[in-house]
Amino acid sequence: MITDAAAQRLSDVSLERDTPVTLGVTGPGMSAAEARERVDNAAKAVDGALDLVAELPDPDQR
Repeated sequence: MITDAAAQRLSDVSLERDTPVTLGVTGPGMSAAEARERVDNAAKAVDGALDLVAELPDPDQR
């Protein structure tokens, strides 16, 4: 429920501001050890967000 609401609101913000938004969510009750095992997944999400930003037009050129 929370993830769905967050994703919907971020989608709304993205459309309202004409700006891409990304979201990464980990599972509920994840232990620190489980989180460490998923660091590579988080890094991929960050890399994807950075790739997205790199494709955006320069705001000074708008």
